[in-house]
Amino acid sequence: EVLSSTKAIYREFQKSKPTSGTVASMDFTVAFIDYRESGTAMDAQILIDHFNRNGVKAIMADPRDFKWKDGVSYVGDQRIDVVQRRMKGNEFLDYKNEVQPFIKGYLNRSFCMINSMRSVYGGEKTLLALMIHPDFQHLYNEEELKVIKQHLPWTCRLSALKTELPGGEKMSLGDYLKKNREKVVLKPSWGYGGKNVILGNQVQKQDWE
Repeated sequence: EVLSSTKAIYREFQKSKPTSGTVASMDFTVAFIDYRESGTAMDAQILIDHFNRNGVKAIMADPRDFKWKDGVSYVGDQRIDVVQRRMKGNEFLDYKNEVQPFIKGYLNRSFCMINSMRSVYGGEKTLLALMIHPDFQHLYNEEELKVIKQHLPWTCRLSALKTELPGGEKMSLGDYLKKNREKVVLKPSWGYGGKNVILGNQVQKQDWE
């Protein structure tokens, strides 16, 4: 649950600061950030309303509106303690000069940033193909392999090469996709959210081929 997770993460953040004291669980403000012109900026409004109804102040903010003063980040006169990144990572530096106060606050840990820029790598679905590939299994311990097998869907990059299928058989990926249309989802590596995702069971056979 997003609210309880945010509280827990903020508590851990406070503990990691050498001069931090005990902060009441409700005594912080969360900024959900995205550019104003983003088509998905207001998708966060449901979460913002939920936070505010449950006693945690939350606002929508544009990273260009951040100010950094005396080790504290502000949007207007509102001190920001936690940031939830909603924007796409590759768009963040579209306004490099305008977001410098935000970057300064981030680098100086004036706020706890959830879904930080480092997490962009985790959103790349191609990583799943590497994690389940036999050539990389030696990188994981027994418990990690168990989690991978239980929770990660079979994933591979679309190519004309032979690939190892979920059951261990090797065959042309193209042949496999043609025969297993209803089991497969195609997602472009540059896609975001559900954009340009193709569900095999929602496509006619001739269109799929």
